[in-house]
Amino acid sequence: MPVVNQSHMTQTLYRRALLTALATASITLGLAGCQTPTNLQDPNVQPAEGSQDFDKIVYLQDFPIPRGTKWDNSRTLILGSGKGWTGRLAFTSPISEAEAFQFFQEHMTKLGWQPISLVRSKTSILAFARNDRAALVEFTGQPFGGIAASITVTPR
Repeated sequence: MPVVNQSHMTQTLYRRALLTALATASITLGLAGCQTPTNLQDPNVQPAEGSQDFDKIVYLQDFPIPRGTKWDNSRTLILGSGKGWTGRLAFTSPISEAEAFQFFQEHMTKLGWQPISLVRSKTSILAFARNDRAALVEFTGQPFGGIAASITVTPR
């Protein structure tokens, strides 16, 4: 009969139990820290009075979002709340690539975000900074119209 090293088996079982517990805790904490984008909407942030933007734009705290946007929850991760959140908003929008470039360039600037770099290409990238935060807007055109986009926000 073979000799089994009980110490090795016990260590292996403890390692598996520990890894399972850590994975479960990480997933639970990660989901608890996330919010859906609708929880970030700020009814106090609105376009300037007399603006024609009310039909075209929704403000998500301090970010402009085109109307008709559909959230991609599988690629969205939001940590924190209010104007201090960080993470990534992923979405699709019915606007064209040219409209998206102009939209984000214009409306981010109106909200006090300073452009750092604006690149128009197959995947357009617009980088902005404001106070202690940085934002990266990326989008690509979709085969049947509209864009797939993400806004990534980090501390500076």
